[in-house]
Amino acid sequence: MTAQPQFVAPAKRFGRGWILQTAFSPDGATLGVATSTGIELLDPLAATPARQLPSPGGYATCLAFHPQKELLASGSNRGQLTLWDLKTGQPAATLAGHTADINALCFDAKGKRLFSAADDKTLRAWDCNSGACKKVLDGHQAAVESCAISPDGKLLVAGTADGNLCFWDAEKATLKKTIAGHAGTVSALCFSPDGTTFASASWDLSAILWDARSLAPIHCLKGHKDFVTGVVFLAGGELLATSCFDGAVRIWSVSSGREKRTRYAHRSYIASLCAHPHKRIIATAGWDQALLVYDVDANRQLNKFEDYSAPLWSAAVAPEAGMIACGARDNAIYLYTVAEGNKAAHLTGHTNDVNSVAFSPDGALIASASDDHTVRLWDSAARKPRAVLTGHEDYVDAVVFSGDGRYLISGSDDCTIRIWEVADAQEVKRLSGHRDFVWALAISPAAPLCASGARDGAICLWDLDTMQLAGTLSGHTGSVFSLCFSPDGAALYSAARDKTLRKWDLESKKSQPIDAPFSAVWSVAVHPGGAFIAAGVDQGDIALIDPDAEETRFLLRGHTATVNALAFSRDGALLISASDDGRCCLWDMQSIMERFVPNR
Repeated sequence: MTAQPQFVAPAKRFGRGWILQTAFSPDGATLGVATSTGIELLDPLAATPARQLPSPGGYATCLAFHPQKELLASGSNRGQLTLWDLKTGQPAATLAGHTADINALCFDAKGKRLFSAADDKTLRAWDCNSGACKKVLDGHQAAVESCAISPDGKLLVAGTADGNLCFWDAEKATLKKTIAGHAGTVSALCFSPDGTTFASASWDLSAILWDARSLAPIHCLKGHKDFVTGVVFLAGGELLATSCFDGAVRIWSVSSGREKRTRYAHRSYIASLCAHPHKRIIATAGWDQALLVYDVDANRQLNKFEDYSAPLWSAAVAPEAGMIACGARDNAIYLYTVAEGNKAAHLTGHTNDVNSVAFSPDGALIASASDDHTVRLWDSAARKPRAVLTGHEDYVDAVVFSGDGRYLISGSDDCTIRIWEVADAQEVKRLSGHRDFVWALAISPAAPLCASGARDGAICLWDLDTMQLAGTLSGHTGSVFSLCFSPDGAALYSAARDKTLRKWDLESKKSQPIDAPFSAVWSVAVHPGGAFIAAGVDQGDIALIDPDAEETRFLLRGHTATVNALAFSRDGALLISASDDGRCCLWDMQSIMERFVPNR
């Protein structure tokens, strides 16, 4: 009988995750932050550490405070709705029913009902006392992206991905009217404090003020140059704030519909906007990984929370295992020092996502590959740029150093592999053999051999001495995400979109799938001693697989989303993982090995 795998927690976590939504508590004393790694509760005006609530199961996508009780509702990207007891910091109830991402939540003014909007095209009405779903409001033709309820609890408005506004009788749960209010996704909705008007924000670059009785538009607010992501009434109801993908916050007069002020608060797009219930204070969260608290009347910043992190596409560990490099979606490379903890240094220069990073064999250089079509070399000690390598005509997805450090190899969506001389940062060879995007590369530890994997499932082997094609491997029916060689170089492991992990015998060129019950395999790495295979699998787990028995012995749990990259330290004492959740986790392999090897 196959033994059940043991669960292991990470030794360290680096990165705070990225922000999806924010909300003020009814008294304005707490700022709730829904992130990719859990929920934070902050004092908006102080620098005190955040109070942490654990991940609700996946990302925390949205939240809402109960208007009267110390209760918080949160939704997740796995369709789970959780009610949190804020006194204990523990879940009070888990509400099941949605089958896709939950995008928005709102309580009625008395706190008796909670409404949730989701990608499954439904609104759901929940009884806050029993936790029961009282009604499924399913008349929408597209994902429900936003919702808001009037202060008197009678009118519920839902905004959908097709630009419609759906008006529901909140008490009878019947659809009253549908209006094609926008030409793009309705990203946010809110009612004025007196309930006479409501506002909608949309990806059609506009926001609209509506009469809550007649449901007719009053003012169309134009001026944003990109998607409008948020809209809130400020305390008193005379002013309205909107946020945008261009990093701008605009303040509008409700009576005239005219713009009063523009503030470029963030260097990147704003993901969330919320307003203090009693003061003209707003909080904005941007993809520059900052959360800002701003006094609108005084026109000044009151507080700034930093060190949030973007989704991580790649990771590498320095040869001496003192430094970790991660390539991120916000165009930066995050550098973490293992001994010092969570504070990251940033290498900036790329102008698009950083898809891959690698350390040179001596650790002196870091290479990075980006969607900006370039490869860059960095001095790892000085943390400064060394060279920009240009030539690729599309996204560059993978980069590796040759075993002797002489060459750098890059793979791209232009379907080519390029070999660069590291010393002079010049291209020396262009390899053409793939017919689709090259997404993965690996270097043999035992021979001058490079493996490349492509979106069409093809794997090629390249002789780095002759710089010629040495063979091809066929078997995958989906995109190859990750490759790695066995420690002796005799085998190659591949992870692919076809949900298989394969081991290839490089002499016979034949493969066998690793028999493990995965619904997805995103990344793969082999322990330097060959004791086990690490695979990034379902919903953020990492499986440690016994290569002889082909059984999962351990499941490493520290991420809330896809693990995009895995890398072992040279001595095998550490494993690092990088995820869509914006976190890099460090795993103590020595302690795991003490439990793993005797059981083989």
